[in-house]
Amino acid sequence: MRFFLREEYIEEIKMGQKLGKCSVLPMAVPFTRLPKRAVDLVWRELNIIAEGFALKEDEFVEICACLRSELELTEEEMGKISSKMFTLLDTDQNGLIDALEFFGAVAAFSGMRHREIFEAVMSCYDFDGTKSLSLDEVVLSLKCVTTGLAKMCMEIPPREVALEELVTPVFTAAAKAEDTLFYTERISIIIDFMMSNADVSSWFAYFRAADKGAPNTDASLFHVAKP
Repeated sequence: MRFFLREEYIEEIKMGQKLGKCSVLPMAVPFTRLPKRAVDLVWRELNIIAEGFALKEDEFVEICACLRSELELTEEEMGKISSKMFTLLDTDQNGLIDALEFFGAVAAFSGMRHREIFEAVMSCYDFDGTKSLSLDEVVLSLKCVTTGLAKMCMEIPPREVALEELVTPVFTAAAKAEDTLFYTERISIIIDFMMSNADVSSWFAYFRAADKGAPNTDASLFHVAKP
């Protein structure tokens, strides 16, 4: 059974402040509250095993095997848990998931400090190693992490336009004399901005205070499609 958002509600989703705490779906619970050493292991395995940003199930299972010792699971148990997690993230059922969406959600749900989480999420998009990101790269990073988090809790992620409006101020002042399409800002400055923003802080607090319970399956937001 899969849940899909009713289209008329998608237009209403804005960033805003998020109150309360989410409920993590059972199959996603093992991938939450991981220590930094485990998150670093996942990132290392992603870089070794993944051939691109789209992961197939066998690649995903192989990557997640690095968590077996941390979770104290047998190889068979880890494989089953990983396959269930893959199914959860593969919402369009095309046999592929976004590697950075998964990693961003795992990092955000981890036990790391806020700055460490932002550094892990943002650094994924520092493809040229300059420790700087463009507006588009920051928006993409936030879109991926919020989408991954939403799938793990069956929540509604903020729309991309809302994310762009949120982060544009950090680029605007310094980019006045330059081409804003190509202007980049240092990751450290972007993180300072994120950590001081009330909306972003509330969203992170909402997910970090997660309950290991049933998801929000309000019939007014979702309709159910049987496979």
